[in-house]
Amino acid sequence: MTTMTILPRRIRRLAGAATCATLLAAATVPLAAGSASAAPVGSSPTTAAAPAAPSPLPDGAARHDAEELAIEGLDDVREDLWLPTVGAQGSQFSWRIRSGGEHAALQDQDQDSGSGAIVQVRRPAAGTDAAPVRLEATIDDGSQAITREFTATVQPMPSDPDQDEAYVWAFFTGEGVGGEKISLAASRGNDALDWNTLNDGEPLFTSEHGEEGLRDPFILRAPDGDTFYLIATDLKIDGREGGFQGAQVDGSLAVEVWESTDLVNWSDQRHVVVNTEHAGNTWAPEAFWDAERETFVLYWASNLYDTADPDDRTTPSYNRMMYATTDDFTTFSEPQVWIDVDRRGQDGAGSIDVTVAEHEGDYHRVYKDEKSMTLRQERSSDLLATVEDSYPGATGADDEWVELGTELGSGQDNGYGGTFTESEGPSLFPANEGDQNGYEYYLFADQPDYHGGPNHYVPMATDDITDASSWQVIGEQMPQSQFPQNTDGGRPRHGTVVPVTREQYQGVLEAYAPQIAVRTVEAISVSTEVGTAPQLPDSAHLEKVDGSVEEAEVIWDEIPEEAYEQAGTFVVSGVAQDDSRQPVEATVTVDGSAGEIGLEGATRCVTGTNVLVTTVTNEGSDDVTATVTTPYGRQDLTVAEGSRGSAAFTTREAELPAGEVTAEVDGAVTTAAFPAASCG
Repeated sequence: MTTMTILPRRIRRLAGAATCATLLAAATVPLAAGSASAAPVGSSPTTAAAPAAPSPLPDGAARHDAEELAIEGLDDVREDLWLPTVGAQGSQFSWRIRSGGEHAALQDQDQDSGSGAIVQVRRPAAGTDAAPVRLEATIDDGSQAITREFTATVQPMPSDPDQDEAYVWAFFTGEGVGGEKISLAASRGNDALDWNTLNDGEPLFTSEHGEEGLRDPFILRAPDGDTFYLIATDLKIDGREGGFQGAQVDGSLAVEVWESTDLVNWSDQRHVVVNTEHAGNTWAPEAFWDAERETFVLYWASNLYDTADPDDRTTPSYNRMMYATTDDFTTFSEPQVWIDVDRRGQDGAGSIDVTVAEHEGDYHRVYKDEKSMTLRQERSSDLLATVEDSYPGATGADDEWVELGTELGSGQDNGYGGTFTESEGPSLFPANEGDQNGYEYYLFADQPDYHGGPNHYVPMATDDITDASSWQVIGEQMPQSQFPQNTDGGRPRHGTVVPVTREQYQGVLEAYAPQIAVRTVEAISVSTEVGTAPQLPDSAHLEKVDGSVEEAEVIWDEIPEEAYEQAGTFVVSGVAQDDSRQPVEATVTVDGSAGEIGLEGATRCVTGTNVLVTTVTNEGSDDVTATVTTPYGRQDLTVAEGSRGSAAFTTREAELPAGEVTAEVDGAVTTAAFPAASCG
């Protein structure tokens, strides 16, 4: 007796359909389309039930099917999962998610997916950890039920833990009430010219020591990459008698310090005296790691006096740049003079606001000349080389500071309805690799209203930091709508921008902007044929930390033609255009045959036992080699174009349960079912 059922089904969906992976159980034999209930994110354990078990089944069917049940690739899940609902001996499998429901949900079956359950995967956001999902299968043959558990590890969206992919900005907003506190902002992904406001526009740091005001915040990342120091000026101009002039005569000798390993959880404030008692102020402290000396160098601006008693001082002298070294930002060496040039054209004139970057073995520093109120740039191979009496010229030894340029950016349109002339508080930082603006370095300069500016930072950029004349003011590329803004209306004044990894960036967003931070991204995969460009989705489904969802447009990388010239799989990267610029990726499967593969499963009786016969029909235009898999073995079968080929499998069974066979060609799987058969 010969019985035949033809039921070809593609495990993968066609291009543009919802995604499912081809992670198959070994020796699975689905019978009929069962049902599975969709499970919402975060729900209690969910179940996909199989159809009723056939009867009768061989003794020990559940035990056999439980032992044979295996799901490939569970340690590296990046796509939706296909789970079998019938075993080789006819046992029925029902599935449920025991834990990890925010990253996986059982979905209704689809005829394109084969007889089984689909687990829709939601991948963790880039910069977060992989997520474990516990799956439980109950294998039931009608007389015995056995439970097995599997753990799927859902991988996060892509990021490089060793590469900076975003920025964090620390700043204050001015002299008004509430302005002398520190706020943080986070870039919109890898773009230094577009920013998110954090903490609903409220400052995050206030001072409980010294003058109880905070200005000029600077964030330094230690060379270990995991420790951050936040340093700020101890100064409160609001309500201070004598204003800025008085603050240079009897100002603070301390700096304010916090430290953190994640930019979220900070130590208690440390009020650390670093200056000599002959100083009148300790302004705009910044720091840099001196690799040659293996220590941090803290530098700041100070007026110096002959007397240690502020009551004996009448007017400011002029600002020198000072420095001290430290290993821990708790204990400091004795302060030393770093730049000592009398630029007095007014009280307090000198040199202030140094910012430093290292480039190809040389140090570059930019600072304010208080006589012209403009910025100058210098270079040296020795960070602690000193300058006295007059600013350096354009020539000198490598280990001396030499002038690269003055009046940086002066005379250019500032992009905010005025001209960039006088400024202060420069922040010099390298552009991240992959920063979408394409520059090599940025220089943000504070142009307050008393310097004829918009009362916030003005961006400059260059492709060659060694050429000071190449700095371009690019305010038109950073309109005020792309600035962070506090609830008091203030935008960033003197502060610093620090590059961060995606993990560090993600932590900041989760803590201070849960409506922006992405928690999960639905897995994305498509399929195509050889020679046909894949059709990638226009958007990605994002779930935010606060529970909101967003369908965000995706900008995908270009796909070279050679990527889909032959069968296989490849990954395409993209960036969702949400406020965090979430990295996403799609897995593309390229099927090798331009036509469909037909598959038939049939049985016949030979000497009282069943023989399973599979037939592959090649409907394509090229020869193919199909890997035919049955519960009773596997064979490779080469079939010419337009032809048919068969393979026979001995079962040694007189009573054959219903089952399923598959044929795989270049990663594409076709499935056919055969019914139960008897040779009795």
